[in-house]
Amino acid sequence: MKRPLSSFLGTATLFGVCAALSLFLSEWILGSFYAAINYRTFLFYLALYLPAGAVGGAVLGLFLKLFSSVLSSRWIGVNRPSFLPAAVMFSFFYIYGFYYINEKLTARVGALAPLSLAADLAFLLLSFLVFRLVVALPERKGSAVLGFLEVGFLPLILLVGVNLRFFIWQPPHTQIPELVFGTIAFGLAGLAGAALVWLHAKILTASASTGARFASVAVMAAIVFAILVWSGTPSTASFDRTDDEFLAQEAVQKPKNIIWIVTDTARRDHVSVYGGQRQTTPSLEQFAQDALVFDNAISAAPWTLPSHASMFTGMFPSKHGAHFVGDAMFSTPLVPGNLTIGEILSAHGYNTAGIAANNAGLSRQLGCHQGFQYYFDGRPLVFSMFWGKVLLQLSDDFRIDELWVNEVCLATEMEPIVNNWLDDNADDGPFFLFVNLMEPHGGIAFVPEPYDSLYGFDRQRQQEVFKDFDADKVVFYQAEVTDEHRAFWNGYVQRKITFMDAYLGRLFARLKEKGLYDDSMVIVNSDHGELFGEHNSFGHNTDLYNELIRVPLMVKYPQAAKTGRDAKLVQTVDLMPEILAQLGIEIPANVQGQPIDQANHPVIAELFQQQHNAHAKRSPGRYYRDLRAIFGNVAGDSLKYIWASNDKAELFDMANDPDELTDVLQQRPLAADSLRARLGRWASSFKPMETKGQTRNIDKKELEKRLRSLGYIK
Repeated sequence: MKRPLSSFLGTATLFGVCAALSLFLSEWILGSFYAAINYRTFLFYLALYLPAGAVGGAVLGLFLKLFSSVLSSRWIGVNRPSFLPAAVMFSFFYIYGFYYINEKLTARVGALAPLSLAADLAFLLLSFLVFRLVVALPERKGSAVLGFLEVGFLPLILLVGVNLRFFIWQPPHTQIPELVFGTIAFGLAGLAGAALVWLHAKILTASASTGARFASVAVMAAIVFAILVWSGTPSTASFDRTDDEFLAQEAVQKPKNIIWIVTDTARRDHVSVYGGQRQTTPSLEQFAQDALVFDNAISAAPWTLPSHASMFTGMFPSKHGAHFVGDAMFSTPLVPGNLTIGEILSAHGYNTAGIAANNAGLSRQLGCHQGFQYYFDGRPLVFSMFWGKVLLQLSDDFRIDELWVNEVCLATEMEPIVNNWLDDNADDGPFFLFVNLMEPHGGIAFVPEPYDSLYGFDRQRQQEVFKDFDADKVVFYQAEVTDEHRAFWNGYVQRKITFMDAYLGRLFARLKEKGLYDDSMVIVNSDHGELFGEHNSFGHNTDLYNELIRVPLMVKYPQAAKTGRDAKLVQTVDLMPEILAQLGIEIPANVQGQPIDQANHPVIAELFQQQHNAHAKRSPGRYYRDLRAIFGNVAGDSLKYIWASNDKAELFDMANDPDELTDVLQQRPLAADSLRARLGRWASSFKPMETKGQTRNIDKKELEKRLRSLGYIK
């Protein structure tokens, strides 16, 4: 404390930078093991950590210098050589832990609530104990950087490690057990770090060389990192919903496990099971040998929420009600009055889990978690790191295009979550596991090599190809998508699909290793497709053309009882009753789908007006309307009629025009009238689910961020 102010502040600033680098390196090293995070994102975090560390260290140094007389207590150890690095470590240790206690463990009760203040005070006392232990170290000479590393590096590593391992995916709510556990765990991490600091001091005395001391700190840090990585992947236990009420009964006779995988947004023609010039999905091709492959599967809706809700309830969107209504910013969620496959199987003794990469359309706020005892819908790990909230304040385009931030979890980030759930639950009786993967969807900036540059994808070439491209001109029929544009889009998406397929291969292998594959019913399908300029349109929640609703569907029955290909028209709305039929469980009376072999209902798809859809805002006159499509699924009838609330109906002959390029409504008005009448009879044959009075707790601000980041609204 007797040094000149400039020297003291300089050292404090250096220590602040060292503390910030310690936190950054810990997040970088551990985060790289836990998730695929691009180096650009970490450089952005580094650019925030460094100035924050420098300013924080300087401010702390000035405070300590100005109040040195007040802090002269022997118990604080202000005159000890290790005081300044210990004080900087204490400050950064407490700030980091304080942030996560209030962000994750006491969220939504208020920073000044007694519970928050009690947790903050308890952590402050534990942090001060860590400070007091390290400040008592014997005097050691050497550089300032070495002095900080020997005092503060290990406690900070352990704090970050414990946070990433146990609390990083903690949903922001307040649960007393998690709060107590978290506060104590953060404190114990610091105490363990202090113990290692003392161990280091005992192993290497003050007479040891500088090189040996640096090496010793590095070795101990490497051991700590290795133990943290070895201990497992970030916990998602907080997504467990076993506190909810589930009506458990006896398990059905001869239970079969159900594994349902949805490859969100994967177009049928991008999955090589259905042909194509590239072998994009070799793992699915192998899986298809054990499955019944449906060549003409139709989704009930062309976007995530209503499509999944239809799969889970066996009802069409207009009946279950989970779709956009008028000019609403958000879709009506799947209301509790609906009965889902998860609820039914939970009631029959099944352990149920939903693990969804689509954190927007399948957010629990929109209701698709209903019936699952465990439901993961978290954002990628990168958003939960210390500067994650700053990342969220950036524009979606900047995050994706400049920092290469993935807005959803990649399959490799989902993999340990699925594996851990299987390890913990597969031996506890029959289970229903639903997995949603998002690689074909937008919002993914990169996938790890060798997949990122697969099929000739090159970002510099992308800029050249699309330099003068204007999607609005295509939508307004003022320009067309060229073959070069479409070829580039195909490669862009298909490389991500191949990355996803590699994970599916590992999942199938794991199921076989655990003896779960043969006896399980495994379903793989898409919820919808995507338009890349076909029909002068883009995206997926815009139209009802076959690129959007004709989806890949493969069902592996236990012991591969049914294999081959089936060309008849089937619907994803039939999958819920098909599962129940296979298990011998009664199908609820209000279910509109039917077991696949018995299905004879009209083949329908629906889309309701979405005024806040990013694509619809380009051309409200075109997109602000409701649509219903009906297929002429009777003998010799290959027609498809699309009704539109703006009187712009269309009729296509699927046998002679599978790409739906020629509207034949004017040439075949009687056929159109017949299909329109059938559609009307179908729509009047049921009563829609009552949604008024049935509410869900929706954090509108958070939900809007998620929906915007994936292009659902604008």
